[in-house]
Amino acid sequence: MSKYTVLIQGPLKEPSPSLEAIEGYKKYGEVIISTYTSDLFHENFPREKLKGTKVVSIDLPEIPCQYLRNQGTTFYYALRTMYNGVLQVTTPYLIKTRSDESWSDFSPFINEFKKQKKSLVCGNIFARAFSDFPYHIGDHIFVIKTIYLKKALEYLLSYYDKDQLPPFEHSDVAERSLCLAIMRAMGVNHDRENFLRKVKIVDINKVGKFIARWAKKDITYENEFENHHDVYTSEDL
Repeated sequence: MSKYTVLIQGPLKEPSPSLEAIEGYKKYGEVIISTYTSDLFHENFPREKLKGTKVVSIDLPEIPCQYLRNQGTTFYYALRTMYNGVLQVTTPYLIKTRSDESWSDFSPFINEFKKQKKSLVCGNIFARAFSDFPYHIGDHIFVIKTIYLKKALEYLLSYYDKDQLPPFEHSDVAERSLCLAIMRAMGVNHDRENFLRKVKIVDINKVGKFIARWAKKDITYENEFENHHDVYTSEDL
């Protein structure tokens, strides 16, 4: 039995790159899709392609945190769909990806994760060096212990749902907030040494075939990605 679950998070209507990759994802373990209830009733909801795949949904939530609303970020939506999906995960580890992206091979991430299963292994889209922008991970695709992500999400939501920001420095950016909450869930202090010890970066170009998205800029990367912060592996952090 696999120790991994693939969690796909985000809106789900055709066309969606993740739909074409689902059969490949199944060789790594159970696939769970966490999306929005409105998508289930959309005329383009891909029911035939999702046979044998667990689908869970939530209503599109109101964003209770004024700071997040003012930023115009979808971070709260991502947190809520991630959390709803994580609640369904029964394996010790999970591979988190997005509905607007697809990956032909998770082994570059899993192989790195096996070296230290108490780490966070993520792709380099759009990771940044600690000296440039501390704690800025690549949150599009990552491998992690399920309990770490669950605790991190519960921690962040406990503040955002009360219209507050988490009480740590650098909580102004989504990727940084998620990283800091995960480090807290791991039980390590927020400092450079622990960041470099616990966060491992994988160049997504190692995957082979993939589709990655920079949604804010409406940019699609297909099988080739250039990190404009020049971060490709952990050595660049």
